[in-house]
Amino acid sequence: MANGGSYAFSQDGQYYAFCGFNGKLQIWETANSRPKCEYIPNRHLSSPCSVIQWISVNLQSANNMFPSQWKKRKRKSISEDIDHKIVAIGLSDGNVALFNVSSTLVTILKNDNAAACTAITWSAASGLITASDDYHLMEWNIQDSRIKCKWKSGKMKVTALAVPVDGKSLLAAERTIKWWDLTTKQLIRTFTGHIDQVTSLHPVKIDDTTSYLISSSRSDNYLSVWAMDQHKNDKVSIATLLLHDEAVFVSTLVVEQLQIFVLATTKLGQAQLFKYQPNGRTKPLKPSLSITVTSNIIQENINEQIPIVAGHLTDDKKLLLAFGDRLMFEKVVPDFSAKVQCLVRSKKMKKRKEEEIIKMMRTEVEENCYFAVGDH
Repeated sequence: MANGGSYAFSQDGQYYAFCGFNGKLQIWETANSRPKCEYIPNRHLSSPCSVIQWISVNLQSANNMFPSQWKKRKRKSISEDIDHKIVAIGLSDGNVALFNVSSTLVTILKNDNAAACTAITWSAASGLITASDDYHLMEWNIQDSRIKCKWKSGKMKVTALAVPVDGKSLLAAERTIKWWDLTTKQLIRTFTGHIDQVTSLHPVKIDDTTSYLISSSRSDNYLSVWAMDQHKNDKVSIATLLLHDEAVFVSTLVVEQLQIFVLATTKLGQAQLFKYQPNGRTKPLKPSLSITVTSNIIQENINEQIPIVAGHLTDDKKLLLAFGDRLMFEKVVPDFSAKVQCLVRSKKMKKRKEEEIIKMMRTEVEENCYFAVGDH
């Protein structure tokens, strides 16, 4: 599943979304590994999904975005109205499709240039930002379903985007990482060092004056750490986090004593956790812990690896892991008493449990899409 489309955890880790190249969107509730809903493409997703991102809007914004559909929605809880989670999917025709996780709301943000969406990001301060295959960056006004601002990013395709915590700037990466001022659209500085396309960017704020950027790139078996200081222009990263193989999913968390936890899920299906203490230039850092999931097949007396697809660091310093061909989710307490933490799980039991859940789901038809919603 990791290599067959785009996927992302919601900011609070409550949901996990996956969209395959065929446009089918699936959403899970991570607390119980229950499929919440499934959207099967019809007219609105005639273009394949290229990137995916979770965003949040409040009740007033949702009313402005979807006035007719919102009136039909049944109120479920006050908290759901205050923070309304939406999945934004960038499409190969340049448009962005927005899905409401709790009801049937669907809308399309139109990009008339029809250049494929190559990267997407969102923050509460700056809103939704995308990159396109015609080398442009775009800020969106999602309430009005239009592009608010558009500017040229360079001469190469942007493959990763991120917004620092203050929401005043933008990081956009090809092989080179460019740091833009969102107000002036001027380049603050660049970070060079990756030899292949950058796949993920994770800005981390330590305090009011200190921030870092953690990046990964295709075919590299390491993560790079950069000091986000506009007055410097370091030619190399200040630290390197060594991986066993290429990173496909990265999550970060600032913990006590100004330490950064970095969780990387690798192409071979393992998760590696770093405890990084910024203290100037350091030697390449090995992971503090490697996590694997295996299935104990009693009849054959062997252990079969169950691939970890993605991992999310929660605020209580636990690891929320998504693993298996038929996705299961589990919150794991990291055990630093050894270098490797192996989780043995029954593959057959998990497979049967999810099959039972799928049988409970009913299929419905919306005007522009087909979707299945789990019985609650």
